[in-house]
Amino acid sequence: MVSIHSQPPVVVPGPRFSPEFKELFGYLNHQLTPVVSVEDILRFAGSRVLAELDATRREADLVVDNLRLEMANGRLVRILCKINFIAERSDGLMDPEWSETGDRYLIKLFRDYVFHTVDSNGKPVADMAHVIGNLNRLDAGSHDKVMLMSRDEKSCLVVSYAEIKRCIEDAYQELRSSTRNWN
Repeated sequence: MVSIHSQPPVVVPGPRFSPEFKELFGYLNHQLTPVVSVEDILRFAGSRVLAELDATRREADLVVDNLRLEMANGRLVRILCKINFIAERSDGLMDPEWSETGDRYLIKLFRDYVFHTVDSNGKPVADMAHVIGNLNRLDAGSHDKVMLMSRDEKSCLVVSYAEIKRCIEDAYQELRSSTRNWN
């Protein structure tokens, strides 16, 4: 703000601003000859407006990508919760062997395959890519096949992720219908 000889103060752009902005500011603040047309304004501000629009578009793309990641995380968490509600359930509300029979046994084997993998020396493997890849295939209901092996390695099943997903949904619905505390 600059005040000259009892005139009202005037805003003067500082040295950080480009000469084009200062000139545009002068036109818009009636310090220079009035702007004749929109083309004159675009001559001063056009490239900056396009740069701002491009920056805004890039920011919006980033927000959408982050939202997509959060939505994927939410789906995987829901799947993990359902698996854990079902697997090895022993709360006395139902048959104690409920989670060890039929389709629910398949879910237990899948959980072991995803989270209890071991290397050739029998040491635990914590491979997040393996976990996330399998959960994404399960969420998508992929028709890819996976071989599930029992803990004693005496039996194995080859099933699709779509079949496992159906088993999880059915067992989860059965569990929900048998209790009265679900929201």
